[in-house]
Amino acid sequence: MKKILFLLFSLILLTSSTLKANNCENLIDATEKGNVKQITEYLKQNQYKNMINCNDKHWHTPLHHAAEALGEQIKNKDKKRVETFLEICRVLLKNGALKNVLDKSNRTPYDLAKEPLLLRRDHLIEIEFLKSPEQKKVPEKKAKKPKPKKPKKKYKGSEELKERFLLEEAEEIPAQEKLEEFLEHIKDGKLSEIKKYKLISVNFPVDNNLNTPLHIAAKNHHQDVIEYLITQDANGKIQNIDGNTALHMLYEKRLELDDLENEQQKREALRNNLTKTFENIAQIKNDKEETAGDMLAEKLKNEEFEKGIKEKY
Repeated sequence: MKKILFLLFSLILLTSSTLKANNCENLIDATEKGNVKQITEYLKQNQYKNMINCNDKHWHTPLHHAAEALGEQIKNKDKKRVETFLEICRVLLKNGALKNVLDKSNRTPYDLAKEPLLLRRDHLIEIEFLKSPEQKKVPEKKAKKPKPKKPKKKYKGSEELKERFLLEEAEEIPAQEKLEEFLEHIKDGKLSEIKKYKLISVNFPVDNNLNTPLHIAAKNHHQDVIEYLITQDANGKIQNIDGNTALHMLYEKRLELDDLENEQQKREALRNNLTKTFENIAQIKNDKEETAGDMLAEKLKNEEFEKGIKEKY
């Protein structure tokens, strides 16, 4: 009897581990193929959601695979595929994928995404969202001392080492600092500065809440920035970590009560622009099951209440 129970227990364990391995393979396979729809369907099921950080023989998680593909597509300037793998990264991160998991070579997903971009450093800000908190630590800036000019080195060696040599010789603004500057320009509505960034896609997350540049521009009510981003194929239907679209973000900003009517009219014009540009965006619900219209109704109540209080006192 004990032997039979032991065999049954062993069989259950074997079946369970086989199912887990199959689920992991399915998730990684869908990621490699860029099948956003399939990944989304898988992650609606708990058995897949629990495997979000599973790994293959190289210890690569689904996020490693998505990040590596994203870096390659940015390098190839394949905009359509870049959008696909950006969306996969967003879906995985929203469902609990970890950024700090190391593979057998001690590389994070960000490291894999960065490798194809070593000589395309202007595009590093498009993958900055993949950095784990540990990787984002920036040493304190020290006053720079003028260095004596060194004669330029000439490259000697094999072609295999040429890229590494060029990388070490190149000067760059750290990607994190560059992204922070980009984000500030969007918040401040500095369109001329924003246009200086040559990006493959403008739909990459710019913060840990998975907000895109369009989310930030909408939150800060910058009409010209919104219009420019739309010309660059910004997608207003993308949802951040709370499920909010750019339309939801219009109602995040607190309006100035002294000029409430004009501010509300400006916001309404932005709303009309987004709803005309992105079909059915007004029907999208966030994680609280609210449409942007629901948020607007609540916001108007609060604004009128605050205005009444101010006028009274």
